[in-house]
Amino acid sequence: MKTTMITGILLVLLGILFLGPTFGLFTLANIWPTILLLVGVGFFMAFFAAPKLYGLLMPGAVLLISSVPLLICALSGDWRQMSQLWPIFILSISIGFFLMYFLGKRQNGLFIPALVLLAVGIISFLIFNYIKYVFPILFLAAGLILIFGSLISRR
Repeated sequence: MKTTMITGILLVLLGILFLGPTFGLFTLANIWPTILLLVGVGFFMAFFAAPKLYGLLMPGAVLLISSVPLLICALSGDWRQMSQLWPIFILSISIGFFLMYFLGKRQNGLFIPALVLLAVGIISFLIFNYIKYVFPILFLAAGLILIFGSLISRR
């Protein structure tokens, strides 16, 4: 019964998605990431219908989260934003691992890559979005540490 309901909801949403351009409500060229978003939601709905299948959380997280920057760029028409938004794709995999860990069997094999990818995603986001600040601050901090370390060691 739950599976039938979920399938029905997804089919209705897909029908609306494909009828929209016919009635001039929107174009698929602008909202194609919505298909990825809906498929991601479908994976989550399938997981909640069968919680033992926690492997459904990874594709659900990746598709749902990855659809957001794609949708932002598609709706704005400014794909240059992807040069700042791409770390979200790495973070989506990290979140998928975290969800599988916390809602699954709590295996360390899921938690460790989640942490590594979270760190890589956050660092990438900071470096590529704030590169004009990150490196100068790191250089200043390293220089000050060396200067003060040198002054302290002289005493």
